[in-house]
Amino acid sequence: MTIEEMVEKIVSRTGITEEQAKDALEKNNNDLLDAMIYVERTYKTKSQPEPQPQPQPQNNYYAQQPFGQPEFNENKCSGGFNSEKVGEYCKKAESVFKKIMDFGLHNYIEVSHDNRTVFTVPVIIPAVILVLSASTLIWPVIISMFFDVKYSFKSDKLNTTKANLFLSGAYDIIQKIKLSFIGA
Repeated sequence: MTIEEMVEKIVSRTGITEEQAKDALEKNNNDLLDAMIYVERTYKTKSQPEPQPQPQPQNNYYAQQPFGQPEFNENKCSGGFNSEKVGEYCKKAESVFKKIMDFGLHNYIEVSHDNRTVFTVPVIIPAVILVLSASTLIWPVIISMFFDVKYSFKSDKLNTTKANLFLSGAYDIIQKIKLSFIGA
């Protein structure tokens, strides 16, 4: 960036004269950031609002302490709080959350015994239980398979073949273990 471009940038952002901007650059070895900081400290710029009187607390311990908030200066802080970015992250998080909820509420686990459906539950419920406490969900599922309870996934939108093959394989393994204990 040329000196003329830096002078224009300082003048447009701060409202000082070109001579003042050139002086600031010279005093700061033509470093734009340092010159901007120098200008903010030295001149009253258009980007700085008039100071507002701060309310003082009444009759308490904090009345004796300094009061007020630190000023945010975008020229001094390259990684500061940016509400636009936070808003973007919140929108992305909301979108992901909605997709997870949609998936969890529109896909089901079916529990059956003796080829009869006992109940069907949305995937989100066992998923939440699994996240909160894996042992609360896994052991009852394994033990129930010893009593011929089968589990399968149901969905209108997804291909559940592989997941159901896995559950069927787990059921078959449990049945083999059961038969080895019974001796049949």
